[in-house]
Amino acid sequence: MTRPQPREHAQHRKGWRVVAWLAAAVVLAAVFVAYRNPHFVVDIANRVWACF
Repeated sequence: MTRPQPREHAQHRKGWRVVAWLAAAVVLAAVFVAYRNPHFVVDIANRVWACF
């Protein structure tokens, strides 16, 4: 098996970095949309309060 060349390795790593940033942006957008629903916020607050 041959080792990838440094340039190929850098491009592969850059691709994964872009995918990771896109995934993080999607998760943050989903959280933002979820918190726009007041019933969701109250439900989450009640669940956290029930832990204590």
